[in-house]
Amino acid sequence: MSGFFGTDAQIALQRLTLEKRALIDETPGLYNAGRFYGTDDPDRIGWDGIDAILREQGMLGLRMVSPAQRSAYSPGLAARGFRFDTWDTMIADRETMRPKIDAILANGLPDGLVLAPALTDAEGAATRRVQQFVSDAGIVPFPGVLLIEGPGQASVIIADRDGNPVAFANGCFPHNRFSPHHRSAWVGLVAVDPKARGLGLGKIVNALAIRRIVEESGAERVYELVSPSNEASRRMVEACGPTVDATLLCGSVVPDGAQRFTR
Repeated sequence: MSGFFGTDAQIALQRLTLEKRALIDETPGLYNAGRFYGTDDPDRIGWDGIDAILREQGMLGLRMVSPAQRSAYSPGLAARGFRFDTWDTMIADRETMRPKIDAILANGLPDGLVLAPALTDAEGAATRRVQQFVSDAGIVPFPGVLLIEGPGQASVIIADRDGNPVAFANGCFPHNRFSPHHRSAWVGLVAVDPKARGLGLGKIVNALAIRRIVEESGAERVYELVSPSNEASRRMVEACGPTVDATLLCGSVVPDGAQRFTR
């Protein structure tokens, strides 16, 4: 059971990515974004690989590429009718993050809130509730199979006393063993109930996800993707330690005229 969730187009990408999971894991230059897949080294897959993914998905994820690679590939992508949308890549090693995370979590959760039990059923009611919560926040959710407990996966749910999610974050390892980033974890899907804002829950749930992926799964670094115009998210991430690294570009290649892909 996979627990696909979202629009028909989103589910189609999730299904394709899950079907190719083993191939992605064993192919140098590919990475798994959960909701789609792409390349963290376009030089390794070349234009043949890029064109194959664009034909199959209609878009392409690009992560941890250099500004020089962006300059080299952007004209060819433009000639094919695609553009490369980027987010700021914010990254830090675990030693830099540890004291900041400890300080954020020192006082526990706000009164009336608890850590919800881990998700264990990809298609269970609790997982669907979290997927809907993330979707309501304007974020494309993961399929349930990537949210449940498993090696290299860390989901954190803060809930009210009735079990309703009020904040969520997820951590995972997108890059395969061939990548120089294979011990770098991504943390994202950070969502907070609008009615619970002002309690610092974004910072808390983000810190909890970082702590889990570092301490339980051995991540050496953590990176997050933030829109350059999203100052609130930038402050939230910086509070946990990661800062912008302009030498690492992450984003998605989408058709000209298409809506910006939700991170």
